[in-house]
Amino acid sequence: MSHIPLVHTYLAAYDEARSLSLEGIRLFKLGMYSQAAELFLYLADPSAEAANQEGTFKSVAAEAWMNYGYVKKLEHDYKAASQAFRIAARARHLSRTAIYEWAHSLHLSGSPDERIAAELISESSKTESYLPMDWIQEIMFELGAYDFVIRDLHSRGLHHPSWNRMNMLCLIHTGKLTEALESLHVSKDFTPDSLARYEQLLHWSLAPSLRDFPGTLFELDSWMRSAVQLGLLGLADRLSGPPDSELQSLLTVYLYDEGYIRLARQRIQKPTKFDKFAARNQQKSTLGRQRLNFISAELQYDSEDYAQAEHLFHSLADEAPRLAQPRFGAAASQLQQMLLIPRSGQAVNASFLPSHEDLLQSLRILTASKWHTEWTPAQSRNQMKM
Repeated sequence: MSHIPLVHTYLAAYDEARSLSLEGIRLFKLGMYSQAAELFLYLADPSAEAANQEGTFKSVAAEAWMNYGYVKKLEHDYKAASQAFRIAARARHLSRTAIYEWAHSLHLSGSPDERIAAELISESSKTESYLPMDWIQEIMFELGAYDFVIRDLHSRGLHHPSWNRMNMLCLIHTGKLTEALESLHVSKDFTPDSLARYEQLLHWSLAPSLRDFPGTLFELDSWMRSAVQLGLLGLADRLSGPPDSELQSLLTVYLYDEGYIRLARQRIQKPTKFDKFAARNQQKSTLGRQRLNFISAELQYDSEDYAQAEHLFHSLADEAPRLAQPRFGAAASQLQQMLLIPRSGQAVNASFLPSHEDLLQSLRILTASKWHTEWTPAQSRNQMKM
């Protein structure tokens, strides 16, 4: 029974590693990124790498690399993040998530789609890799690399039902609507209802004028939202109706939610007739009204007009006290203003201000609450589109 002490030693070491991992996660949630990163890097053991470790400790190290990657990604150190996620991807139970995060970090670092795909293909060729080739198309699609996916799928042959569906969606997003309509019935990956819906959207988009379009506000709203999600902005604009339609406000909301930030900003800066009517009559409960006000505040925040953003967030919090996001937005705006106050001795009340690091830590805690709208990589590509 001489092996029992070794088992106890192993379990004790494992428990210690788990305890340190939980401590790192706690520090991360508290916004203490540098301390959390140090712990995760210690657990990851860069000298060994997750791929070269065995048993349970391989799992602990791989998860540490994942967490380290998340910290570096939030710190905008995309090179370090991509390296961490690449190592974590060698662990089977983390591979799909880690590979996506790796590809996303490469995208955020400015790598072109072709280079990202080449990195993934190179990784999939390694014997220790858990990256099936099918995942590459899926991940590139999730990144919004629609042109690349079309070329890649056609080079491999569209012999899989899900590939036909992906190809059709990519054709729509890249404006190749006639080709998308032709390919629609090739795919067997659609239910009859979804097939009919895509077909109707494409027919309306290709038609010079709308015919037989739904008349109720609810139906128009549903079709308009689907059109924006597919990038059919011309159709969405036609479905939104006249300038005094309530759908105009909803269209602005949907554009923003799908990442068309520049378009949404322009529409908010140039209010529609309905917006003016609602403001005059103090209609606060209209469809999308609270969301539109929140978007206006977020746009001010992202433009670094923190004082105006704080005012708008506070107004919305008073109007909708049950919503947490406006209160968090107001707090973040206030913290940003405090960060801008000079720390010199001449500054009024400068000595009573929290330290720069304390303010940043508080901001990180608020960021972790996800009060701000977030976009997928594919949606983020829409930011500057007109």
